[in-house]
Amino acid sequence: MCYNNNLFSNLLFFRFYRYMYIASSPFGENHTILKADMNGANVQKLLELGESSPVGLVLDKIQYRLYWAEEKTKMIRYVQLNDVSNILTLVTLNFSVNHLEMTSIKDHLYVVESGDWWTSQLGNVYRINTGTGQVTKIVQDLSDPRGICSYSSVAPIPPSKQPTTLCQITNATCYSSS
Repeated sequence: MCYNNNLFSNLLFFRFYRYMYIASSPFGENHTILKADMNGANVQKLLELGESSPVGLVLDKIQYRLYWAEEKTKMIRYVQLNDVSNILTLVTLNFSVNHLEMTSIKDHLYVVESGDWWTSQLGNVYRINTGTGQVTKIVQDLSDPRGICSYSSVAPIPPSKQPTTLCQITNATCYSSS
């Protein structure tokens, strides 16, 4: 059994993820991103985005970021979860983001462009480097893709909380590797 307090440190790391984040795009100009407790209580306005409707919200648990795309500008924007006062732009896309879906693994976003059924435009999947903003098409010509999800078997551990013993953190469980 491992007693080096890594489990407790990992629980503190997830303090940003005890909330749900909701893109609110009512008709008009008051588009927002809301934050609420996981039971739906304590709904509060996290960000005001004005005229640009947010789509495709995704959490980056490694870099403590919340990403979204904006329909009007075609930009992928983000905030650091510990400082939501500074909205940053990662990249401006050259395709419509109206039905865009995103997921995050390590230092990349994976983005689904759904295509356009009316014009027979096929959809694609892109990988976006969250450090450089470089966009790479990795799957193309999909017939009307509608979603994407990702899975990583490694629990995210911030650099300052890396284990210093032989213990490994797996799904918030600490065990000895011996």
